[in-house]
Order: sequence, then structure tokens, then C-alpha cells
Amino acid sequence: MKVNLAKAAGISLTMLEPTDTASYPEEETKSNFVTAGKILGEKPSWFGPDDSFDMQTELQSIMSQGISSSTDIDESNAKVGTITSAAAPDNDDNTIQVVNGKIQSRQQLMGISVGSAGGWSLEVYPGDFVVHRKFGIGKYEKVVLQPKKKLSAEEKDRQEERRKEIINELMKDGKNLEEIQRVVETFGTDEDNDPISNPMATLLEIAYSDAVVHVPIDRAYRLSRYRAGDAAIKPRLSRVKGEAWAKAKRKVEANTAQMAEDVLALYATRETLNRTPFDPSVEGRVKKFAESFPFEPTPDQKKCFEDVENDM
Repeated sequence: MKVNLAKAAGISLTMLEPTDTASYPEEETKSNFVTAGKILGEKPSWFGPDDSFDMQTELQSIMSQGISSSTDIDESNAKVGTITSAAAPDNDDNTIQVVNGKIQSRQQLMGISVGSAGGWSLEVYPGDFVVHRKFGIGKYEKVVLQPKKKLSAEEKDRQEERRKEIINELMKDGKNLEEIQRVVETFGTDEDNDPISNPMATLLEIAYSDAVVHVPIDRAYRLSRYRAGDAAIKPRLSRVKGEAWAKAKRKVEANTAQMAEDVLALYATRETLNRTPFDPSVEGRVKKFAESFPFEPTPDQKKCFEDVENDM
């Protein structure tokens, strides 16, 4: 369903198989489970003495979990609020894996490859760091489905017509006023499964240090992978609230502009410099000096020698 919704928006979305490699090494963590006795220096277990950990129950809980709550910031209006969304998987494959000591389903580990005919593309896996033009450095979590918050005029007309059709169908089926009212109250809620009455949007969930941002799939071009060369240190997540990221961008822009000015001034100065050519009578001494080089010059070295002589 996520792929089909993205395609309807003119965006190519491909779900990628999980990989065994990670962009950054996970920090070492100590287990909170105490099997027997008390180890000196260990923190007490958050399990009581009579509690037990049932792995099978935990797996079933993860596989059946379909509702999650988070502090969400919609990129379109940047308002903070608490939402509850049902993220249904595109397939029924919920194979369980244990990654870095955490129980995760196959669906949670799948990456995405998104792009458009305009030429931009993005390929990320859960846990990869990304950079948003407006919000800064965040961490990609997953793809989610949520009701659209902003509908076009055409979508609003279709929504209104579809809801009228639903009410007329209920009246034809002989439903009473109370039953019809209960159905009307579900319009626009999680119980409204009609794709026209309650159109859904495919969103990329990006975690920041103080909030979670849901980026519409058709605005994924505002995201890029975080690149730091061979650095193995995890970057610090940006804050959505505040001006820290905006100040950092302005500082980089100012430094870049200053660097460009310095380079232009340097080349302009070089163009204005003049000097008296070297005396051609010393050319023989220069060649004699070059012949004293005890090694066979490489092609690049030969070219360098010739360029220096021409400049002289």
C-alpha cells in the first residue's frame, strides 16, 4: 500500500531487503538481566525476584503490534502534537531477528530506495543518519502511513462525494439514524478504511533529539544521506526547536562565501604579477643539474620539470 500511494504521487518507492552491515558501530551495552546471584558493581535488574522473561510472548507481542505513539512534527506545518498511527506492513512476512540485542521484525529492518523522474534519489536503511534541509541531522526510522492532513480541492470534492455515497448506501440498506451517525463519526479516523473518504499518505519517519519529523514521500528530495568520510563517530542529532541548525547553515554559507572571495582575489593577484624572465644563458647549467638526478623520472615528474622550465 505504501508503494502504491507513493506511485500515485509520482514517486518511485522500493522496499530494500535488510542488510547485516551498519553505517556506524553500535555502542556496547550491558544486559539488565541477572541470572543468578548479585554481581558486585552491577545495577539491579528491573525484573522482580519472581518475574520471568518469556521470549515467545515477547515475539508475539512485537509481531502483533500495529499501533505506536510518538511526538510528531509534520513537515508541512511544523506543529507539535501527540498522534497515534497504525503502520500496517506491505506484506505478511514478519520474520523475527535479533540485532544488537534487540528483537526486531524483518519489516522494521527493511530499507527504502526513493526517487523521481527529476533525477533525485535516496537510499537509506533504519538507523542511517540523514540531513534535512530545514531540520538538520536526524536518523531515519521507518516508512509509515498516516491520513493526509492537507487535501487538494479535487481530493476534498472526491472525499465529500464518497462520504455522501457511503451514507446513501447505508440508507438503502435500511440502517437507522443511530447506526448511520456512528459511521459518520468514524469519518477521518483510524476506523475509516475507505481510501477516498480517508486518503492516506506515505511518510518517512526521521528521529531528532527533541522530536520526530514525518516527511511526505513527495518531499523526500529535501533529505540526503549524512556523509562524514571514514569517521566512525556518530553525529549529534539536531534539535527541531530552536535556531541551532539555522545558525550552523548561516555560518557555513558565510565561510564558503569568504573562501570563494579569497580564491578569486588570489587568482586576480596572480594575473597582475609580472617579472623579468630568467637569463637564457643559464639553460645549459639547468640541464646539467637535471641530468645529475640519479633516478629515472616518471612521466608526471617529466611533465612537472618541463612546466617549471617553461614558467622560468
